[in-house]
Amino acid sequence: MRNFNEWFFRKASAMILFGSCLLPIVAFSQIIPAPTIQCVTTDENSGDVTINWTNPPLNPCGPFVSYVLLGATSSSGPFLTIDTIFISAQTTTIHAGANATILDWYYFMTMVQNCPGATQTFSDTIQEEPLITPDLDFVTVTDTGVYIKWFPSPSTQTAGYIIYYDLGGGLATEADTVFGRLTDDYIDINANPNAARVVYTIAAFDGCLNKTLFNENEHNTIFLGGSIQQCTQQVTLDWNQYINWSGVSGYRIETSLDGAPFTVAQTLPDGSTQYLYSLVGVTGDTLCFRITAVHQNGTTTSISNVRCLPLNLVRSTTFNYLRNVSVNQAGGVDLEWYIDTSADINSYYVLRSLNGNTFTSIDTLPVVNPAFLNTYTDAQANTSVNSFHYEVASFDDCNFQLNSTKGQTIFLEGKNNGILNELEWNAFSLENATVLDYTIYRVENGVLVPLQTFTPSTLTFEDDISTAISEDGAFCYVIEASFNLSIPGFVNENLTSRSNQLCLYQKPVIYVPNAFVPGGKNNVFKPTLLNPNISEYEFLIFDRWGKQLFTTDVLAAGWDGTNNGEEMPMGGYSYYIKVVSKGGEAQEKTGMVVLVR
Repeated sequence: MRNFNEWFFRKASAMILFGSCLLPIVAFSQIIPAPTIQCVTTDENSGDVTINWTNPPLNPCGPFVSYVLLGATSSSGPFLTIDTIFISAQTTTIHAGANATILDWYYFMTMVQNCPGATQTFSDTIQEEPLITPDLDFVTVTDTGVYIKWFPSPSTQTAGYIIYYDLGGGLATEADTVFGRLTDDYIDINANPNAARVVYTIAAFDGCLNKTLFNENEHNTIFLGGSIQQCTQQVTLDWNQYINWSGVSGYRIETSLDGAPFTVAQTLPDGSTQYLYSLVGVTGDTLCFRITAVHQNGTTTSISNVRCLPLNLVRSTTFNYLRNVSVNQAGGVDLEWYIDTSADINSYYVLRSLNGNTFTSIDTLPVVNPAFLNTYTDAQANTSVNSFHYEVASFDDCNFQLNSTKGQTIFLEGKNNGILNELEWNAFSLENATVLDYTIYRVENGVLVPLQTFTPSTLTFEDDISTAISEDGAFCYVIEASFNLSIPGFVNENLTSRSNQLCLYQKPVIYVPNAFVPGGKNNVFKPTLLNPNISEYEFLIFDRWGKQLFTTDVLAAGWDGTNNGEEMPMGGYSYYIKVVSKGGEAQEKTGMVVLVR
């Protein structure tokens, strides 16, 4: 019974309210329902109070008479009639002159019906005060969702609560609405606390759907992440801290092996967000973890999501041997390596270096089923310019890296020195390998023709080409190293590695006849070029007075002794020939030729 009821019935124990009169109570055979006050709102300018209510159904015992609004400036009374409303459909009234900006008011209502002997009832007492935003108690992860607990708002106008969540973007989203001022918990079954932390806050609303601002002291679930570090046999756990408690006494690391009940493995102080859990001595199929934050009161807790990890430890690579590095015919580099196929390898990194010290990854190769012998072609290496060093790094599922042995390609370089092509190359290098010899080949019509084989210490060669003729003036070479790869208890085999192909161009040699006979055997005058590796060509004919009679830049074209279709007379004519080799070296030749008829 409300305070007014106690006061009212103490003053008039045998009377009921009817209009402004008290009538004798005859019997209590029926009950007259009371209105429900939805909200009271103060006008901050006038101090007047607006009261809103919902009307109850009439008792069929008799006709409606009035609604009576009673109020007092103290919760203990005395309560006086503020207003009597004679319209049954009316749901609002104004308490004018309440001066509620200074005074506190308490209100309740009753309904009067002409029902002799009926029992009078009264609404809850509602205080004229602003809605009060409730405080959260805690949030915790459960098997069915996120459980949210709060302290009910002390505001008597409270009709229910709005639950808000935030996934981290700073924008509160309404999760649900719950009714009842004394309701103090809710389970968010739509939340996914296994994907990320979820932040919650709350607001209150009254019967008129006025609502408070949401509480700025948000609470969040604890999101636990973790992964097994197979190489170190540890589990790395990480989580976010619980926020906006008055204090956290600590965090408990709790574990469950193969479905057993959770037990406390370690307790960490406030502020902890990481932990390394040792797997040494742990045997089983699945190990689950959760984090429990403990309030400083020692009883309130918040439990994280459960993180379960399979205990399938990764087998790391035990060997990684480079078998060969060799330049292919296209100018790329072919790599071969041996790897431990029993290891849980997930990728290879192909590493390249110019100096053998600083290696850069040039490609990543995913691995599904490791092969004992692996191959890769580096098509981007410019082997005509440099020698390259290589190694291959393997990575297992623990991200453990094992670099292979190293190898270096052969780079062949040289220059033309008249009748000699001077060649030199770097020593072939491969860990666990011994060079047996080098063989130099000249490329003739696409075929490798061996010229000479050298000891491993020989790294130069001079090719005498004084008697050799090349149709295009190019002489191309390749070096091949023969070597023995020996890894005790593993492999012993003889292999070869090729260098890049080097082409040296001889200077064009110009031969010019001293006479020609149009219509005869030597009927066209033109020069003959040996080693014609040219990029530019110019051939001109002049008469004795310097008039130009003929010009061409086509090697096969010659002068037939005419000028504009007119045969030129017998006699001497001068010529000028210019050729520029592909290397940019220019040659010029002038002289006289005799035209004979």
